[in-house]
Amino acid sequence: MAKYNIRTLKEKEAIWKFYQKHGWKSLCEKYSISRSTLSNWKLRITSAKPSDEHPLARRYHVGPEIRALLKQLYKDNPGISLQELQEKAAHKQLVSKTAIWHIVTGR
Repeated sequence: MAKYNIRTLKEKEAIWKFYQKHGWKSLCEKYSISRSTLSNWKLRITSAKPSDEHPLARRYHVGPEIRALLKQLYKDNPGISLQELQEKAAHKQLVSKTAIWHIVTGR
């Protein structure tokens, strides 16, 4: 059995709302979450933007027009390398290969 539960952003929002309504003691009894975890979630929930297509996309601070450009380039040329995508997007914004991979694959 996994040591940690992996929760989606929506689940974290629901847990945060439960905490606001019922308090810390009820939250600990129901979910077994530490205060530091809860405060980290709060930061992530408040910094999330509804326009972000994927939770990881906001980690890389890539604007929506660059994301759209990268997706379109990949759709038009499925065999294109990350290096080539990086070079084509570089004239607008410097984007790491890892960020490009997450944006293009939707992971």
